[in-house]
Amino acid sequence: YKHPALSPGGPVGMIVTCPSCSTRFRVDPARVGSAGRRLKCGRCAHVWHYTRDDRLAPDASRADPPLGGAAPDLDLDRRTDREMVPAGHFPVFHERRRPRYGMVLGWAMLFLALGALVSSLYHFRDAIAARSEAAANIYAGLGLVEIPSAEGFELRGVATDFDDAGEPPSIAVSGELVNTTSGPRTTPRIRLVLYDNADREVKSLLLDVDDTKLGAGEMSRFDWRIDNPPIDAAKMNLYLVARR
Repeated sequence: YKHPALSPGGPVGMIVTCPSCSTRFRVDPARVGSAGRRLKCGRCAHVWHYTRDDRLAPDASRADPPLGGAAPDLDLDRRTDREMVPAGHFPVFHERRRPRYGMVLGWAMLFLALGALVSSLYHFRDAIAARSEAAANIYAGLGLVEIPSAEGFELRGVATDFDDAGEPPSIAVSGELVNTTSGPRTTPRIRLVLYDNADREVKSLLLDVDDTKLGAGEMSRFDWRIDNPPIDAAKMNLYLVARR
């Protein structure tokens, strides 16, 4: 099958292939004539005799006719193949581009930098979350950190003993901190507050149990001694405070 536009005498001319370098050219059939004509390749300067019977497969061994009375050589257009061959009928030959090593290196450096940043944000997540509440909320939403909370913990078996006669005077406090949730949790701190008989705060301490994490149902015992409490201290209360 030959596209009508490529047939001899068609609207776009004939396609002629140089038998030496295989470059294709478009030629007006009227300039070749029925008897053929000597053609000169605009790429390699090869000269051969071409007839319309050769079409797209010229025979390089065809003997040239005598030069007497023959038309002068027809110099073929020196433009490139893709400019000469109608688009859509032959593949377009694209110039091979050199790899852009600078661009590749730039992208590689960018990905390495992003990887290092993500790795740092992950490995130092606890320190970052401890310094920024907004960051802590983001990490918690991703399931990477736990936002400390006093909820789910209980104080049990709390006992106090005011020793005014000892040297020095002291207050002993003991009890248990229990995780009542179904999973491991970070233990809260315990705020101990002393009050006078008029319910005015006279001393406040922030204390920690030995365990910083407790599993589901686990407990941590505490036994503290506070020396030299205020002389007007008459009452005491304990509060759970989330770690920050």
